[in-house]
Amino acid sequence: MGTGSPSVSIPVGGVNRRILSAAATVMAASVIVKLAGIFKEITVADIYGRSEAMDAYLAAILIPGLLINLISESMNQALMPTLIRVRETEGPTHAQELLSNAMLWTCGLLILVSTTMALCARGIFSLTASHFGPEKTNLAIHLFYQLLPVETGRLDLLDPSAWPRRGAGPRRSQLAAVRDFSAQLARADDRFASIIGTGQRTVTGIERRGGQFHYQVSAAGDGTVAVLRATLPGASNHYLRCEHSELPRSELVAAAVIDLLRTGRTRRLPQRVIIRKGRPTYVSDAELRGSLDRKIDWQSLRTAERRRYLQRLNSPPPLYWPR
Repeated sequence: MGTGSPSVSIPVGGVNRRILSAAATVMAASVIVKLAGIFKEITVADIYGRSEAMDAYLAAILIPGLLINLISESMNQALMPTLIRVRETEGPTHAQELLSNAMLWTCGLLILVSTTMALCARGIFSLTASHFGPEKTNLAIHLFYQLLPVETGRLDLLDPSAWPRRGAGPRRSQLAAVRDFSAQLARADDRFASIIGTGQRTVTGIERRGGQFHYQVSAAGDGTVAVLRATLPGASNHYLRCEHSELPRSELVAAAVIDLLRTGRTRRLPQRVIIRKGRPTYVSDAELRGSLDRKIDWQSLRTAERRRYLQRLNSPPPLYWPR
């Protein structure tokens, strides 16, 4: 009686169908991703066109995109064959352990490289975008930080540790009092009405970098309060192009208030923002301090100088305008 190893029957047709199905799935996913990319490019081009903001965006996305593609492609090319071999030879447990360790080291590498790039941002753009002006460079750097694959978190200005250590800062007791007061305010509902000015250069964003605050300035506000901060969820919100101190003196606002008091509604003001933000600019604490080169001696000013000073008191500083 002859001996030999048992024969194994491999269903070739079934294997081919699985390979074909997997290939079709990957191809369909690739087509969807490419179409989404085309839609993104068309949308961005339609909104920004050939503008300074578009140049800054393309310069900002260049290096983070390269970073993400480099790490992801390296992971795909180096890990997948090894992972399959370990799974087949040593079992699923060792394969899972290999995958976990590889993901941990990849995330650590990503954080390290992203932090290094964030610290060297200005040096990077001095090489890759040396022909940009100061305003476009600041915009590109701001977008660059937003595109880095590390979440920086939202800045809580009521937290004393969120403020720069150098320079003037708030008192801890005052920040705590503001937080307590905010918690006591009633939640807005349909009984509330908010009339919001917009179309003026206003600080609409803030972040902390390099030991100082950097402010985003756009037209989405009344020069003092940003539209986002004045809009109350659940309330009846109304908008108009108006500067902050002019709101109580506006005849249109007064008529709208009378309508709201009489009937609870008004058609004089739209209930959606129709003013575009305009091109944003970015200003640092150091730039603001540098623009204040002298103090005002009120006693030495003439009457015409005092009048001119008061007329321009609520005007946005020149740094708030795109340069």
